[in-house]
Amino acid sequence: MKKLVSLICMILLISSIFFIPSSEVFAEEKGKLNIENPKQLKDYVDQYFQANMEKNHVPGAIITIVKDGKVLLSEGYGYRDLEGKIPVQVDQTTFRIGSVTKNFTTTAIMQLYEQGKLDLHADVNKYLKNVQLKGKGDQPITIHHLLTHTVGYDESFKNMGGTPMSLEKYISIATPAQVRNPGTEAVYSNYSYAVLGKVVEDVSGQTYEQYIQSHIFDPLEMKGASFGRDSRLSKSYLSNGSQIVSTPYMPINGKPAGDIHATAPDLAKYMMAQLQSGKFKETLLKQQSSELMQSTHFSIDSKVSGIGYGLFEDVKRKHRAVVHGGSVDGFQSLMYLIPEKGVGIFLSTNGAEGFFLNDTFVKQFNKDFYPDSIIQTPSSSTTPMTQLKSELEGQYRTMRHAHHGYAKVSKLLQSPVQITVIGDGKIQVQLPIPGSDKLTFVEKKPYYFEEENGEDQLFVYKAKDGETHFSFSSLPFMPFEKLEIAEVFVPILVFGIFTLVLILTINILPSGWLIHLLRKTPHQGAMSRKWVVWVASVFYLGFLAVHVANLLDPYKLMGPKTIMWDLFTYLPILPFGFFLYQGWQWFKAERKQAMGWWRKISGDVLILTGILLMPWMVYWNLVGEFF
Repeated sequence: MKKLVSLICMILLISSIFFIPSSEVFAEEKGKLNIENPKQLKDYVDQYFQANMEKNHVPGAIITIVKDGKVLLSEGYGYRDLEGKIPVQVDQTTFRIGSVTKNFTTTAIMQLYEQGKLDLHADVNKYLKNVQLKGKGDQPITIHHLLTHTVGYDESFKNMGGTPMSLEKYISIATPAQVRNPGTEAVYSNYSYAVLGKVVEDVSGQTYEQYIQSHIFDPLEMKGASFGRDSRLSKSYLSNGSQIVSTPYMPINGKPAGDIHATAPDLAKYMMAQLQSGKFKETLLKQQSSELMQSTHFSIDSKVSGIGYGLFEDVKRKHRAVVHGGSVDGFQSLMYLIPEKGVGIFLSTNGAEGFFLNDTFVKQFNKDFYPDSIIQTPSSSTTPMTQLKSELEGQYRTMRHAHHGYAKVSKLLQSPVQITVIGDGKIQVQLPIPGSDKLTFVEKKPYYFEEENGEDQLFVYKAKDGETHFSFSSLPFMPFEKLEIAEVFVPILVFGIFTLVLILTINILPSGWLIHLLRKTPHQGAMSRKWVVWVASVFYLGFLAVHVANLLDPYKLMGPKTIMWDLFTYLPILPFGFFLYQGWQWFKAERKQAMGWWRKISGDVLILTGILLMPWMVYWNLVGEFF
């Protein structure tokens, strides 16, 4: 899948969608390239990877391209083990394909649908054993909702990785909150595909892994494809700015959402089966079922790209393409299908910044092999600048964020997208990527915009609650919601004030003790127990630091929460009690003795911080999970 697991991954994903580096390498050949010319295609691909791997910090990569039932190219580049200088072997080295796994899960669902064992629009509870699910307001959840990411689930990372558990247990204990009515908006959901995997298990009588092996891998002779980890799997890497470091392997509990690893030739066979071409025609599905998978089943508006079953439409072109990306550990993968041309492309890198390389390749591929594919819509209306300013201008946040649970506070770390109106029917979009250029969009129809000197589309609409949302064609699964100033500014300001007061307390109180010691003067009044406040402040600050570290580490964010962790989250009750007691003592001291304004104000601020920080942490689920 194209996506997302922590906040940092989300920002990187957005940047990958729009990042378009120089195409000068192939400028002289534009409009002349022939995909069926073997030498021309290989030279094109070789030059691209040679020019882009190092600058995108990608140690190793694989690619395969198919057309009309033939494998045009399968290549491996770089290293599967950077430290050991072990090269990628295209027919032996496997890469984790991440959320491209969701397309395999969809294929399994469609096979059962073909056999008459599933109704895609029936309540999913009809097929689930030992687990029952309900949508918001007890509305039924259908398989169609799950396939199109329109159930209305909140973002959740609970138990996604870490200690292995059965699919049934994972689904039972990790059910996200319902934040939207089913069928209203599409917001990417890993959990939805875990549920679909459970449907496969309960209807077929096999485990998910057994079913995929016997009904997809074996018929296609995908001998390198498997789940989990084995000796063929490449290492994965992440650039920390100064060097490329190996990332640890993370087991996935929601396997149907992203746990397959495979070779490039394996994916070539799979794409030919999905394109109903060559010897794999109707090996997995009938033609009609493949077309149903690739059709649009949900779109916020017909003018922008929509969502199929296990696939997303690419930006609007004269030829229609469907795509699914994947991100897990340091692997970045992309499967790109152009059904009407019989073309399939699969790329995977073992470097976390490979999303730049993958997404840019398919953009450049379309420009160079299909230069006439870009659609330009003639303008039919222009909304006045003043009206656009009042309705559109402002900051927006992706709706794929946690509204509840432990990860709720992570949205405070998420930089917003800024839309600025620059003229009648003209806006600029600033992505939260340091150094990125502003993207200019021109209005073609009311509230429908096309990228100037680009290929993306943007549509602004009113949600059912009356809020302003927008969707990119390149991100049909991730709409954005307009933010009020208070939503962005106030929570961060409050957190900043609390943190600053604690830091100042930790640094200033010891200085006061030292002065009293040197002057040999006694401490005065209730605040003579300042060491209690100092310890409580250190505890609070350390507690917040641990949480921030966990939220920024996807391995900890998605890992299991132990009993010891649960106990740890309630430890702030101790410093909160200290501050309550000290606050009472301070209140009595203020009434009994005269004190300077500075001492009075600083004491009041410190006590209020220590007391108010607790309900703030409870609201953001840093202490327990109540909201």
